[in-house]
Amino acid sequence: MKRVMNFNRLMSIILISLFTILSCQKEDFTLPENYESVILRNLIGLDGCSYVLQKVDNEYLEPVNPDEFNVEFEEGKEYWVQYENPAIGGFCMVGEVVQLLDIRPPFKHY
Repeated sequence: MKRVMNFNRLMSIILISLFTILSCQKEDFTLPENYESVILRNLIGLDGCSYVLQKVDNEYLEPVNPDEFNVEFEEGKEYWVQYENPAIGGFCMVGEVVQLLDIRPPFKHY
């Protein structure tokens, strides 16, 4: 009898835990207005290259000022960026040269 009660109690705990996990909704990450989602690529080994940002359409952005931001850069990680196109050329020559206005990891936007 005691085993049956322990088994029933265990099953109840498992079912409640499973229901709680399944009912929790994933955070809704919404891209803020005027931001673009990019993936960081490290091309430091190529001549004149540093970090580049790969857009969803697989085009690349070459930021001229990534060191101006207090962001931990990680290869393959998604970031949200705002940028403008300065009238300067780049050295890496893999994409469009841009000046970053803001770069941040994704976050829940209200």
